[in-house]
Amino acid sequence: MIGPVRQVNLNFDQSGRSKGTASVVFARKNDAVRSVEKLRNITLDGREMKIEIVVAPNVGPITQRIGGINESRPSTRGTGGARGTPTRGGRGGRGGRRSDNRPKKTQEELDAEMSEYMQIDEDTNQAGDSSTAQLTQA
Repeated sequence: MIGPVRQVNLNFDQSGRSKGTASVVFARKNDAVRSVEKLRNITLDGREMKIEIVVAPNVGPITQRIGGINESRPSTRGTGGARGTPTRGGRGGRGGRRSDNRPKKTQEELDAEMSEYMQIDEDTNQAGDSSTAQLTQA
């Protein structure tokens, strides 16, 4: 284990197949740097992993990012009716999530897929160069 992970995203296409990419957000920047160093030149599914650090841009307050806002003017939010009386109701929601008609896989099916996947990766790494084998054993 390298360090605490804040978020992991695996990327899939519309049919549910893996795109072969993922995003991992570490809690600490140093852990992200160590992961790049440790996983560099590792092969997965017969391809060398491409690992890069993406740093979030330093953004200021929203009032600085959006032009044309006069901060000194008092807010009239919630007073949309006549003579400043509050209006009732709202805009409503965005609707529900689309249904997923595919049946859910059982734990046994998921375990079998993972075992098969890991076996393919082991076979690929054993056929690779010695530096890859040393990294996977560490």
